[in-house]
Amino acid sequence: MYKGKTFACIIPARKGSKGIPNKNIRLLCGKPMISYVIEAARDSGIFDKIVVTTDSEKIRTVAGLYAADVIDRPSELAQDDSLIEDTISHALALMPVYGYILLLEPTSPLVIGRDILRAAKLLLSTKSDMVISVCKASPDAVMLGKLGKNNSMRNFLPKDIRFCPRQQRPEHYYLNSAIYMGRWNIFADKKDYYEQNTVALIMHPEDSVHVDTEEDLLKVQKFLERRQWAKKALA
Repeated sequence: MYKGKTFACIIPARKGSKGIPNKNIRLLCGKPMISYVIEAARDSGIFDKIVVTTDSEKIRTVAGLYAADVIDRPSELAQDDSLIEDTISHALALMPVYGYILLLEPTSPLVIGRDILRAAKLLLSTKSDMVISVCKASPDAVMLGKLGKNNSMRNFLPKDIRFCPRQQRPEHYYLNSAIYMGRWNIFADKKDYYEQNTVALIMHPEDSVHVDTEEDLLKVQKFLERRQWAKKALA
């Protein structure tokens, strides 16, 4: 409970992964990847319940080792084309009602408890329905566009930025897939997150790596090693 409100954390972790086998329990600095998000949720100090929803016995075992509750995820909700909204809705239907829910994916192992707590503070202080984490993008991100027929570049970029100096380009942010926190009914009823009263939580780039590839795992490993070194240096 935080400031008189109840919070639950849902961590979806299926066993299937084409890109990285057993991705959610791959070892990073000697610990399974999913353990980092479980610990981050606990470190935030706001949750009445932390739940892992999975179709994997191995993940179930790991979740238990880190004192998270487990909900069995039906196989039809654990396919490559399964929607995460359906998985979360299924889990919530098996739980008591809480005031707020955090969707926390194990593929964001660099998220820290302090940012989760910041999300809760922002959610309540702004009286918003939803908080979603983002990270500031490179000034070059605004220079993206769609190609037309036969790779035509007509109207590739809006006129106001075509010849805009790099230093004057408008700021852009990208979804870092780390934190989705909002009212219970948004998740239970599978509402569109972006059609609510939703505000952004801006996170640091080093906390924003989302693991999709082996290269991402190597990057996360380096950041985690740096964190461990920093903790030892301060001890």
